[in-house]
Amino acid sequence: MKPIFISVMLLTVLHGSCKKDTNTQTTPNTGSFSLVGTWYLIEQSGGFAGMHQTFARGAGNATYTFRGDSTCTRVFSGNTYNSTYSIRPDADVAGANDIYIPNAILLRMSNAHDTLDLQEIGISDGFSYRLVK
Repeated sequence: MKPIFISVMLLTVLHGSCKKDTNTQTTPNTGSFSLVGTWYLIEQSGGFAGMHQTFARGAGNATYTFRGDSTCTRVFSGNTYNSTYSIRPDADVAGANDIYIPNAILLRMSNAHDTLDLQEIGISDGFSYRLVK
């Protein structure tokens, strides 16, 4: 029960701290890979308890929708959060990019085809997420 509680609390902080920001940096495309579209959570792992969960496409409790105008919508456990986002070069990993969502945890992004892997960075007990279109 405690690992689930901790996981829910961490995800709430990640997904619940988003608000509208006026920063309008526009860099939604990363080469031939397009971040634009709706992404569905299929796997998450991490936290103090080292939890790992998998979900069928569309059955997870989170979706991310990134739009070409650098706005995003995150739906988590039935709650909707709208914000802006920007893509920045990762300061620690050569060739990697970070997704910056104001007032949220910084996410390191890696991708292969239609799979998006996100890692919370800058915190010691962060989660990693795998999403698909």
